[in-house]
Amino acid sequence: MAFNEDNPDKTKTQALHSSQDKGLKEEANSYSSLFSSLKARFDSIRQTYIEASKQIIGSDLYLEDFFFVASIDKGIRLLDGLQLSLESRNITCSAVLYRAQIDLCMRTYAAFIAKNPQEFIEGYLAGKSVRSFADKTGKKMIDSYLREQLDSKCPGLSASYSLASDFVHFSREAFSLIAKTEEQNVIAMGIGVDHDGDIDASLIDLGNAVIGAANLHLSFMDAVIKSRLLGPLTSNPVTHAEAKNAPDNDRS
Repeated sequence: MAFNEDNPDKTKTQALHSSQDKGLKEEANSYSSLFSSLKARFDSIRQTYIEASKQIIGSDLYLEDFFFVASIDKGIRLLDGLQLSLESRNITCSAVLYRAQIDLCMRTYAAFIAKNPQEFIEGYLAGKSVRSFADKTGKKMIDSYLREQLDSKCPGLSASYSLASDFVHFSREAFSLIAKTEEQNVIAMGIGVDHDGDIDASLIDLGNAVIGAANLHLSFMDAVIKSRLLGPLTSNPVTHAEAKNAPDNDRS
């Protein structure tokens, strides 16, 4: 950086900006190193999704397969989008996509607890809403109920959903992301600029939560694959019964 003799203050400002830029680069490099391990896990999960789709389709294609491979495809799309948004440190988009990921888990899980799974899947393919169907206890499968049921299997999921919802809706979280108190009675605001490194821990936590949700979703697909010995949707994806102990039912 050249010294500006005509405007010393400008030189000071340039030095300040240079120092800030250096700090941002160091933060970015540090986060990039942390994110690299997450990326490797994302890539592995993506490949597992692909392999699961191949096993679900197999040599015979059943009506339920259309539902589950569509669910897999959405899971992959969300995972790809989450990887990009987390890599760019865009916590808002990452949280929004994470909530969509939980929503996918909830609605996929609905197929296993539906009063009539085949009727539910036929309704889905016809464009009917999930909330228009009931589960095995007769309860309407609205989002809050599905979240409650899945949270009983995966404690903490409902709380994660609520936290992510703060980023979906225009809540106080939007202000928290741009405001920073540097000294008493002084608030600095960064609008449309890169976030500081103080959100990096939250981004990594979010990345791990994304992996957890993807693995939950994959557990549903694993149950479908195992159910090939049982018949369509006869096993719970979270508490899967051993195939050898179940009756030998014909697939419809």
